[in-house]
Amino acid sequence: MFEIERGVKADEIYKFALRKKIGLSKASIYRALVDFESAGIVSRQWAAGNTGARATFFLQCPYEAEKMHSISCRKCGRRVRFKNPGFLDAVKAASQVDMFGSLEQTVNILIVCGTCE
Repeated sequence: MFEIERGVKADEIYKFALRKKIGLSKASIYRALVDFESAGIVSRQWAAGNTGARATFFLQCPYEAEKMHSISCRKCGRRVRFKNPGFLDAVKAASQVDMFGSLEQTVNILIVCGTCE
């Protein structure tokens, strides 16, 4: 995960382990990823897949004081992070108008990138 700019799926980790002849079950990989998420090491974002939503995991930077929002390609998983105070203010204003709570999580916008179109 350290060398990958985009997020990874548990299936990709499983296939990598198989190629390297590392004996890991898919259940062990999912458990570890959920534990890493609880510890703040990775973040999980859901993306639409052919058979339903798929979890993609992203490595979290421990030195990142502010939450970074992102735009992600729903096909290849490529992600670009951004900080834009105006965008965040607009999201907060919209959530207050419709009586939603505070914005606790990062925002991930799903698109299809130019490479995948």
